[in-house]
Amino acid sequence: MSAFERALDELGSAIVRGELAAGHATTVEELERRTGCSRGVVRETTRVLVSLGMLSARRRVGLRVLPDTDWDVLDPHVIRWRLAADPTRVRRELADLRGAIEPLAARLAATERTEAQAGALQAAAEALAGAGGDAARFLDADRDFHDVLLIASGNPFSVRLGAVVHAALRERAEHERAGLAPDAEDVALHTRVAEAVRDRDAGAAESAMRALVMRTHPEHPSE
Repeated sequence: MSAFERALDELGSAIVRGELAAGHATTVEELERRTGCSRGVVRETTRVLVSLGMLSARRRVGLRVLPDTDWDVLDPHVIRWRLAADPTRVRRELADLRGAIEPLAARLAATERTEAQAGALQAAAEALAGAGGDAARFLDADRDFHDVLLIASGNPFSVRLGAVVHAALRERAEHERAGLAPDAEDVALHTRVAEAVRDRDAGAAESAMRALVMRTHPEHPSE
């Protein structure tokens, strides 16, 4: 990990955890001391944090920590820091958002998809089924599947949420199902979505995706 990446993680995490609380005024010099990094690294780090809505930088005022209502919560960095700080809450939030977006994306994909996208979705579903106990292969195929689905929906706002879906898939694979073989029902539902999209059956695609997303929800009853 580079000095820049380390400083970004340290300061971003500190803001999310409230160690650098909303309204806190700081300086580049203070952040240099906190991270042990050079002025150039800290300046680049603060530029990223400003772009994420976590810091404001104004002439004569300096740097100020912003409240979470200003954060770019769809950015992968912010998602990762928030998951580390409060995994239960953020897993639920990710699942809630997926439940609102992905079933609709599946419905749209069934009507908007191209032949190439339908083929790519089926190929990703087959890769999931063929991953066996290889968790890394399964996660790669799972990401591919959901990426194709969101793109096939034809809605650019859905595509923008790809980072959210990636974070949810990674969190489930690395924490909730770490060390476990892929769930057979999860695999079957991915196949059902792919088949419904191929057949342009919007209702079936939406229903299967809703069932799939609900199985990943933290409040879904254990089987």
